Amino acid sequence: MMNNKYFFILGNNPALSLIEILAVAQQQQIMIKLIDYFDYVLLVQMDQEFDFSILGGSIKFGTLLDGSEQYDWSIVESILQRQIIENQKFNFGFSYYFDEQKKIKQWQKECEKNSLHWKKLLAQQGQSARLVSSRETELSSIIVSKEKLLIGGCELLLICRKNKFYYGITKQVQDWRDFGQRDYGKPQVDATSGMLPPKLARLMINLAQLPKEQALFDPFCGSGVLLLEAMTMGYQKILGSDISQKAVTDSKKNYQWYQQQHPELQCQVQINSTDATTLPKELVSEKIGAVVTEPYLGPAWKTRPTFSRIQQVQKELQNLYCAFFSSLNQITLPGTKLVMVWPVFRLGQQILLTYQPHLINNRQWQVVDYSQELNNFGIFGISNFIYSRPDQVVGRQIITFCKQ
Repeated sequence: MMNNKYFFILGNNPALSLIEILAVAQQQQIMIKLIDYFDYVLLVQMDQEFDFSILGGSIKFGTLLDGSEQYDWSIVESILQRQIIENQKFNFGFSYYFDEQKKIKQWQKECEKNSLHWKKLLAQQGQSARLVSSRETELSSIIVSKEKLLIGGCELLLICRKNKFYYGITKQVQDWRDFGQRDYGKPQVDATSGMLPPKLARLMINLAQLPKEQALFDPFCGSGVLLLEAMTMGYQKILGSDISQKAVTDSKKNYQWYQQQHPELQCQVQINSTDATTLPKELVSEKIGAVVTEPYLGPAWKTRPTFSRIQQVQKELQNLYCAFFSSLNQITLPGTKLVMVWPVFRLGQQILLTYQPHLINNRQWQVVDYSQELNNFGIFGISNFIYSRPDQVVGRQIITFCKQ
């Protein structure tokens, strides 16, 4: 029975957030059914709740309550009243997610006006309460966490879609402190070779749907971002390699640092200096369960490249990646998944993809069709899964392959 309703607030790249949620639900055998989806909001029914902290691409998760045809303060008040713990200060705040932005300010003003009046009534009853607000129409995960709205407080979401109101109570938010520690706190960082965000690394590992007891391999490990994320997620056997001896040294130092920070994480980590285009069979002492990697994405651009320069770099990268696929065939078995970043170049309004289907024809690897999976779920019109910012020259296209 799928009587439980939940909401997810997705990250800045919602297409990737969606496929990660579906991958985790499938791996954990959770039945999930779409209620609605717009912008960064996903509303679903599930037969059980899964641990939101495993996700890398979503910001908030919580319980979705019954909706109404119009905004009703009495419903809001009733929900908040049920969250109060007697003789304890009650911090509460609101986030607004509407499909029509022009409506938000109106309801935000109305809701905060009613909240201040309600606070006075509570004070008369001897109950201390504080309204947590923001200049934005939604509270960030940092505010929700710092203001203790998850423990003894409440963040209430007002969601409006096609003139129907939904109400949600946030149960978990993304652990920004933990991700930040692994992103900026590690001792060895190499900005010139690119910095894979830990959130994206976690998302990619989730797409691999790998059981924790199987070996995960990153053949372009760099400073070890994916390796650290796999450790954090509880993987027992983690393999990394890189052609650069500096990268191998950096990865080992970062691994040792993180192990000292978290001695409870017990796992086998093996890091070697190896060319990904000539991977030796003896590199791996046992079967590789999945390969998750961000390869070399090209040079760091100090100025905007020309179209011809981008084409030249793309050709060089395509040759590198094809050689990598040929090498990978020698050490992997059918059923192995490869989750891989392919660079996307932005030149003005043009988006130039490095991945082309013909590159891996007859190379024993089939692309996982995430667009079709979303169609089956009830979400249409999403064909590319790209992690990028508007000002970036190079974005990251995430593609999952399965060996046949």
